Amino acid sequence: MLDDIQKFLERVGFSEREARIYLALLVTGESSAQELAERVSVPRPTCYDALESLKVRGFISEQESDHGRRFRAETPERLRDILELQVRELVIRQREAEAVLPRLAALHQRAASPFSVRYLRGHEAFMQLQMEIENLEGDILQLVGYDAFLAMHDQALSVGHRERLAGKQRKVRAILITRRSPASIVAPEGVEVRIIPPEVVASNGEMVVCEDRLMCFGYDGEISVLDIRSPAIVSAARATLELAWRQAGAISSIML
Repeated sequence: MLDDIQKFLERVGFSEREARIYLALLVTGESSAQELAERVSVPRPTCYDALESLKVRGFISEQESDHGRRFRAETPERLRDILELQVRELVIRQREAEAVLPRLAALHQRAASPFSVRYLRGHEAFMQLQMEIENLEGDILQLVGYDAFLAMHDQALSVGHRERLAGKQRKVRAILITRRSPASIVAPEGVEVRIIPPEVVASNGEMVVCEDRLMCFGYDGEISVLDIRSPAIVSAARATLELAWRQAGAISSIML
């Protein structure tokens, strides 16, 4: 009759014996350890251990009487408090996991085959890749369709990302394709910027090279991400971006 309640109690953290003893106390109202041990068919020392655990967690209380120690179940509303605490703990663990998972993913990527491709979509994917970039060690070279980027992404959301990169003293070089004037763009600390107007070349995306990773972002209606680990492909992309960096320097000088 009470099997379903016992199973529920076990799911929220009771051991099998604790659940049986707590239910027995709810039914009887008050009992000694000996009476409980006989009622639920457990050895008396084991019953005392379970009673002590339940008492510490606030599910039962103990009183001294002329007949020795007596135990009484506290209100079942205590369960609500325990469940609310568990929910809060799960929220905290989820936040911790969200911070740690990108780092674990980066470690997994390093330990896995040197050849891999991932395709992701959405803003969360973008934020995930930002965190993975933070956990790499190498310098960063990127080409950004800056106007398309700003149309899809709130710069304020990347403040923490830029600060963490600056804190690690990473060298970041960024080629920005934008209609904005050079004077209107303030480069974050540790970032060297060169500007190309869209009349020279247009882009609605971004390429980033760091260590053995090539990350391509599309900013056209929805953020899409292509993450590539391939020594040959990354080498070619790095060479292309290095050439673009040099050419962007010449173009920037003409603009200035």
